[in-house]
Amino acid sequence: MPWHDAVEVGHVLRARGLEGELQVALHSGDPSNLLRAPRLLLDAAPGCIPYRIERIDPLPHVRGEGVRLRVKLIGLDTRSRAEAWQGARVLLEPVYIAPLEPGEYYWRDLIGRRCLTEAGEELGVIEELWPTPACDLLVVRLGEHTRAIPVLDGVIAAVDAEAGTVTVSLPEDFLMEEV
Repeated sequence: MPWHDAVEVGHVLRARGLEGELQVALHSGDPSNLLRAPRLLLDAAPGCIPYRIERIDPLPHVRGEGVRLRVKLIGLDTRSRAEAWQGARVLLEPVYIAPLEPGEYYWRDLIGRRCLTEAGEELGVIEELWPTPACDLLVVRLGEHTRAIPVLDGVIAAVDAEAGTVTVSLPEDFLMEEV
């Protein structure tokens, strides 16, 4: 199994029920990648362990919380075993990640890239993305300075995989300093 390229799609919020089910929060509003996968990888203190998926059920939507799923994994059959995975990263093999439309990007495509303004000003390196109810934020660090850049329509002007850069289009006074 090629887990070295595994893609993080969410995280375990908590154990659910008595039979080892997990409540999983997705990073995206689209559960289709996880729904089509026959297996996933949980990554946390117990280790990085692949599990086959027995069943996935959507949970009722709670405003501001994003997509939540109840996931039953083969071999994870008690609440105490499931509790050990609270906070675990949920990863999938790249083959189960659907290609995106032009102009859309997975987080993994942005992290580690240099971030530039359209004028070529170096803003720093994208270290992480923060999901918020209003919009995702690019967390960009240059030396000791950290900026949070809201990812709204049209903000990501270009991604150059070869150059390892992300160009953003924002009014200069829109950049937030020091997060």
